[in-house]
Amino acid sequence: AHSGKPFLLSEFGYATETLDPARASLDETAIFLGLLNQHAAGGAKWMLNDMPPGFNQRERTLGAFRLDSSPKPVAGALAALRAYLDATGSPPGDLKLDDDAATGVRYVYRASDALLLGGKQVDAGAASFTSDGPAQLFLTWTDPRRVHVWASTALTVQLDLGQLAGGSPGAT
Repeated sequence: AHSGKPFLLSEFGYATETLDPARASLDETAIFLGLLNQHAAGGAKWMLNDMPPGFNQRERTLGAFRLDSSPKPVAGALAALRAYLDATGSPPGDLKLDDDAATGVRYVYRASDALLLGGKQVDAGAASFTSDGPAQLFLTWTDPRRVHVWASTALTVQLDLGQLAGGSPGAT
């Protein structure tokens, strides 16, 4: 409707009253990556903190942090994504979303200096992983001499560094 004008998606999220927090994180991160892929101005999660029990408990569990102030998985994923976005000078990458019977969604986000994966079992060629449940793996190389690895949980990962960042593994 407003071609060429930036837009912001606000007040979205998934209630963790009935949805596993790791799966909610996977879904919410995919939304943020979709916004990035579409050159949006950004996104704003609905709530920072969960609220004490009360009327409409579903609405009270949309936060990035639990009542005891411990972070839900989405807090780590968004912090890792923010660290990458703060360091990169690359244009937005490409996002591929697939349905996944185990986690609802599987994604692969490719940029010139990043490969971000989400799901339970994801193969993106240069990197792949398997996990026991919903998981995310972020590989970024905004510094050409270093690959930064962030994982939301324990994973079994296979990497081809030459294919991932170009060149040979020992190259500077």
